[in-house]
Amino acid sequence: MLRKQIVAPFIIANCSDIDYFHQASNPAINRSAKEAWGVAGIRITLSSDLQIDLGMRHTHRQFEDQAVAEFSSSYFDGRLTWKLGNGLTAQGTIEKQIKEPTTTFGLADDVITYEVRLGKKLDPWTIDGSAFLDHVRPIGDNFDYFKFDWAGGAAYELRKDSEIYAEYSGKFVNEKVTTESYDRTRVGAGIRSNLMTCLSSAAIGNR
Repeated sequence: MLRKQIVAPFIIANCSDIDYFHQASNPAINRSAKEAWGVAGIRITLSSDLQIDLGMRHTHRQFEDQAVAEFSSSYFDGRLTWKLGNGLTAQGTIEKQIKEPTTTFGLADDVITYEVRLGKKLDPWTIDGSAFLDHVRPIGDNFDYFKFDWAGGAAYELRKDSEIYAEYSGKFVNEKVTTESYDRTRVGAGIRSNLMTCLSSAAIGNR
């Protein structure tokens, strides 16, 4: 509402019916559920290059499980998008969501995310990097852990529909209850092509 104003109120709402169709009949852990969440807040547009969203998010999930019938969660919800100039964009996000389970006995994960992204466009190059922290608390399971993720990459545009890229990502997970942890690293490089753009170009050229 009032999108052209410096301070504009907003409301976002969603309802979902989550069906785990691969479960056995009468499962010991039933993750199927109905969920509703909403975010209400204000958008502050200081300029065409700087925009801030400040709000509160409330999420409620009604499980079909016999042991855990429902779960509710409320938390601050914030986003910042800043175009710093010369093709450089910075984004920051804080939010709390109910995500799908990562543990054996968890019905779902209650997750707080803190994320920062940077991207720079220098034709024909695109460079980006990101880092985020997830505080994960499985619902119905006795775990509490942190996930640290970071990534960076660069791409060189060969043509409108193809580019050469290289990317790196890392992860470190620390479980607070058992003090166990693990880490992972991935490096990749190759050629990325948008097939639909290629097909469209070919179709236009053959007319």
